[in-house]
Amino acid sequence: MTAFQPKKFNIYGPCDPLKHYALPPLKRLPEFEDLVNSFDYFTLVAPRNSGKTTTILAAVDQINEYGEHYALRCSLKRLQKIMDKDEAMSRIVGELEAALALSKVGALRKVVTHNSWGDLKAKPDFNDYPVRLILNNICRFIYKDLVVFFDDFDCLEERLLLYFFPQLRDGLTKRDRVSFPRFFGFITVRDMGDFTANVRKKSNSWDKFALFICSEYLILANFTLEEVRALYSQHTEATGQVFLEEAVQRAYYWSGGQPRLVNALAREVLQKILRKDYGPPITAALIDEATHNLRKRGDIHFDSLLDCLSEPGVKRIIEPILEIRSEDLGWSDRDIRYGRSFDEDCYYCQELGLIKEDHLSYQPANPFYASLISRYLNSGLRKWLPNGLVGQWMNGESIDMNGLVKAFQRFWAQNSEDYLKGVKYQKAFPHLFLTAFFQKVVNWEAEIIEECDLELDYSYLVVQYAQKSYVLRLEIKSDKTSLANSLEQIKERMNGLLVKEGWLLEFDRDWKNYWPEKITWETITQKISENQSEDLTIHVVGL
Repeated sequence: MTAFQPKKFNIYGPCDPLKHYALPPLKRLPEFEDLVNSFDYFTLVAPRNSGKTTTILAAVDQINEYGEHYALRCSLKRLQKIMDKDEAMSRIVGELEAALALSKVGALRKVVTHNSWGDLKAKPDFNDYPVRLILNNICRFIYKDLVVFFDDFDCLEERLLLYFFPQLRDGLTKRDRVSFPRFFGFITVRDMGDFTANVRKKSNSWDKFALFICSEYLILANFTLEEVRALYSQHTEATGQVFLEEAVQRAYYWSGGQPRLVNALAREVLQKILRKDYGPPITAALIDEATHNLRKRGDIHFDSLLDCLSEPGVKRIIEPILEIRSEDLGWSDRDIRYGRSFDEDCYYCQELGLIKEDHLSYQPANPFYASLISRYLNSGLRKWLPNGLVGQWMNGESIDMNGLVKAFQRFWAQNSEDYLKGVKYQKAFPHLFLTAFFQKVVNWEAEIIEECDLELDYSYLVVQYAQKSYVLRLEIKSDKTSLANSLEQIKERMNGLLVKEGWLLEFDRDWKNYWPEKITWETITQKISENQSEDLTIHVVGL
């Protein structure tokens, strides 16, 4: 007999409801049905591995099942890096033919077998309007309105839109008189406005208005806490194995609801840590262990995300998030650069899934990504740091944080200027150098959680080791900083973590230059609160 095999948490490709735990895809897109009924063209935007293709495949199945229209999904993934217009348009035609041949709907498959594509392609105007003519021809041989979804639309090179969109717009304006799809959806990682704006800037074509064909713009949001709970409960219903509420909360904390990461954490616990033992309950500690394993191992999804950090517009946003600033961004930092405004770059980083907006400011999308970003950006620094640092100031039960911070203080004073030369995000150098130093020391034996924000003049590191937490506040010292205010804020953070010792690291504004007077250490004792006699110890460290 074959052993019981429950469904799996999917991390590769679209979800198959017969094989994978999955939430009802179209519930994540409540506007969808109205769009189909009104024949409005739309763009669906979400970061990679967010469930876009799963959602569109479900939409295609639902439309075809209801029977009022036919639906077709055409992937443009194979057009990536194709620059030639004729090759690209020919490839789109080929992808449409392939989509018809693979359709579950017999009437659509018959369009391929009963059609003479050779005669169509021999027409004199086919080379100028191949996509429009192929769509005209498909619709001539079916007896219902056709809905076409172009998936992976961001793989189409920007300038090719000048040849692609006008063909759709031409068909759109004549669709009441000529056979043509009634409705298009464009599924992409990037906002269509990004594409068309860049094309308009680069081209003097008179037909720029042909780029405006979408009436709606939809965003596929991350899972909510309730959706994470519902997804994990499917495994409990299938196996009896319980995800404790603390585990659900912890998975949501680390992932921020990012769908692939939510699935990856559960999959890591069940398949790699517990090795398909469906008896023990899933705890927050197991989710933490899974998080640790995923970050240490890395995978292709994370690499493709982190590669975006080299783009100038992305750097423009991520660098000040990591930068420990002593003043807010000025207007000069928010003007038009790289062809886009500051706010447009923020929007683009949100679309990539790198950041989120919270309390009118921007932060890394989740703690998992915050750690990945800093490790990616400081990887060169870590490699250059002495291997003798590994494991120092750690004894299996605690970290000698005073010894570790003093060692960093000395190393910073002696070496920071030399290490600065190889860093691309130079404004964020203090944050990146400190995290590189700490990561080298703990060597995956401790958890380093980074808390940073675009609009704040400080950031926090929380180091967790052997069930102990160590709180460090990083800020740039200047005339505007108030020691009393900084002490009050770190005290509040320490109280939240129930720790009685903390470190306030004050980098001099002129941190590129070193002189001995900057290297200071002062220990301050404060009451936890007016009603309690217990003391908090805060070390004020000058760098």
